[in-house]
Amino acid sequence: MAIHRTVPLTLMLIYPLLLSVPFLQESVGVSLNIYYFTIPFFLLFVITLATKQEIKILRENLIDCIIVFLLLLLTVTRFVGSLTFPVVFFATLLMCTLLFNNLKGKVSHGTVGALTLLYVVASGVALLSPSNFENLGRFSGFAISASVYSTFLTTVYIVYVYAGNGSRKKKVLLYIIFLLLIFATETRLNLVFFLMLPFLFWVWGRPPLRFISLAGFILALNMIYPLYAVFSEESNVITTYRYEDGRDASFELRYSLFKTVYSHFKSLSLPEKIFGAGPEKARHLIIQTYDYDHMPHQDFVRLLYDFGIAGVSLFVILLVRNALRNEVSFCLTFLYFISFFHNMVYNLLIVLLILFFSSYIARLIREREEFRADPDAIDVNSQLL
Repeated sequence: MAIHRTVPLTLMLIYPLLLSVPFLQESVGVSLNIYYFTIPFFLLFVITLATKQEIKILRENLIDCIIVFLLLLLTVTRFVGSLTFPVVFFATLLMCTLLFNNLKGKVSHGTVGALTLLYVVASGVALLSPSNFENLGRFSGFAISASVYSTFLTTVYIVYVYAGNGSRKKKVLLYIIFLLLIFATETRLNLVFFLMLPFLFWVWGRPPLRFISLAGFILALNMIYPLYAVFSEESNVITTYRYEDGRDASFELRYSLFKTVYSHFKSLSLPEKIFGAGPEKARHLIIQTYDYDHMPHQDFVRLLYDFGIAGVSLFVILLVRNALRNEVSFCLTFLYFISFFHNMVYNLLIVLLILFFSSYIARLIREREEFRADPDAIDVNSQLL
C-alpha cells in the first residue's frame, strides 16, 4: 500500500500547532525536545507499519544514506548513559532518507494552503492572550519560545511560496502578515533572514551564486558573535531594538556560552577534536560551568564539541547537498542554519522538510526523464510544483 506525499508533509507542518494546547505549554516547560519527536515518530510508524512502504536505496540518495549512517554510528559509539536525543535524531534521519524517495503521489496545493491558514488563525488567537507577551514583551505566539515560533512561521511561508499555489497578491499579503508577527517576536536573526528571503529567491535563479552564497552564509553565521561584539561597541541600534538601557544581556550571555564551549574544545585531545567528546557533552559542560541548562545557543560549536570536526563536516555536507537540489530545500537550509542559534539543531521539522522536498522534486525530475523516453508511461506535467 502506497502513501500519498501529502500525509507526511501535513503531519510535519501541523505538529508545531500542538504548542497552542495549554496542557502541553504547562507540562513541557523549557525542554522542547519532548514534542519535537512526537509527530515524526508517528510519521515513521504510519509509513513503515501501516502502509508497508517499500524501502530501497536510490542512486540520488545513496551518499546521503551513507553520511547519516556514519553520523548515527558516531553517536552510538560515543554516548554513555541513557539514550540521548542525537541518537534518536540521526536514527530518524536515516529512516526518512531511505523512505522519502519512495513515497507516492504529489503534494496537494490545497492542503498546504489550509495548513498555512491554520498558522495565521493560531497566531491571531495567540495575539489575544497577554501571557504570550510576558517574556520581555516579546510575542511567543503559539509556542513557548519567541524564536522557535518565528522559525515555524518562516518555515511555513517558504513551503507555501512553492507548494501553496497561491496568487502573487496572497503571497505578498502573507509575507507582510508574517513579517509583522516576526517583528513582534523581536527575534533579530529571524527578522533579518525573513527580509532576506526575496534575495534568496533571486539567488536560486542564478546557479553560479548558489553554493557561494550558502558557503558565505555559513561562514558569516560563525562570525556573528565576534562581529557583533565589535559592532555593538560602535552602535547600539540593534541592542535597543530589545533593550532600552543599551545593554544587550542576551548577547552577553550567548557570547559567554560560545566562548566557554569553544575554549574547552581547544583543550580536547586530538581524537576528541576529530570525533567529538560525545552527544550532549556541550550541554553537560555548560551545566557544570553555570549550574543551569542554558544550552550553547550556537549549534555549530555544539556539534563541533560533541561530534568533532568529522561529525560537523558530515552534517553540513549532508545539508548542503540537499540544499542545492531545489529552491525549497535551498531556502529551508538557510533557515535551519539560522535556527542553530535557537538550539534547534535536533528539531526535526525543518531538516525533514529539507529531505522531503529534496527527494520529492528529485523524483519528479526522474519521472520527467522517464516520460521523455516513454511518453505513455506517466504524465508528470500535472505533478510539478
